[in-house]
Amino acid sequence: MGKRRITPGTGQINLEIESTLLERLRVFVRERDEKMRHVVEMAIRRHLDYPPPPPIPKPLEVLPLPPITSDKLPLTAKTKATKRAKPTKKAK
Repeated sequence: MGKRRITPGTGQINLEIESTLLERLRVFVRERDEKMRHVVEMAIRRHLDYPPPPPIPKPLEVLPLPPITSDKLPLTAKTKATKRAKPTKKAK
């Protein structure tokens, strides 16, 4: 079996699609007397020119923090509060 020639300016892809979709494509191409390549190229161009909205990403799952096992409490706003110096009055 010899090498397949590739038309200049083109590339090849190999993919698997659902068998029922492939059969529908074959029937569509046969009924319209078109080449499968042209039908697939038109479908891809149309999809890229007018794409559906992008999928909404799932929110990140926030895992709970492990419990505190130390005898010392972590510093919080209440435990590290210090006395502030009173502002001095400016002389007139």
